Amino acid sequence: MFECWCDFNGYFCEGLNPRFLDNEFIFDPCQFNDMTGGRWQIYRKNSRKWQRGHENWSYQDKFNERQAQTLLGEWLDNKPKVEDAELMIRLCLEKIPGVCRRFLYHDGELKAINVWDENWRFVNYRVCIVKDEPWLSEFARLLFYTDPEIQSKHKLIHDGGSLGNEGLERFKDKMNPLIKRKRYSWIKMIK
Repeated sequence: MFECWCDFNGYFCEGLNPRFLDNEFIFDPCQFNDMTGGRWQIYRKNSRKWQRGHENWSYQDKFNERQAQTLLGEWLDNKPKVEDAELMIRLCLEKIPGVCRRFLYHDGELKAINVWDENWRFVNYRVCIVKDEPWLSEFARLLFYTDPEIQSKHKLIHDGGSLGNEGLERFKDKMNPLIKRKRYSWIKMIK
């Protein structure tokens, strides 16, 4: 048996039966600097709502481990299914070479965690963990995409997929991906 968990863009293996795996979302972070026009209306409006009611916030590298553990626990408890929760916890709590993290605080309380790494082609947005508050997810993602460190890399952002979550897919669609493409798995029986 030959199995390909996820295809590569531009490569197709003859004789393999494709099975839809997930959508893949690619963004240009420079587009988040302007966000003008009708196609940005919904995300532009929603990404600014949380900030309006929360003036004393900061976005930084430093984190409080106890608060991060609490936020992760609450976030995981609110999700019916989480892919690779152990890896998410490690990415958020441990210093791992090549992995970058930023933490959003409001009045000293941890509200969101953004985690990413990069390869030769993309900045890979790995994790966005947020407190269960309206519009916070939109604001945390806006902070990531407009972060001067992200902007200075001059790379596209690979923001993963939607993991079968229709709400997450709609959310990412409102962020106007530069590319949204289907990814497939293949299995071929070899005699």
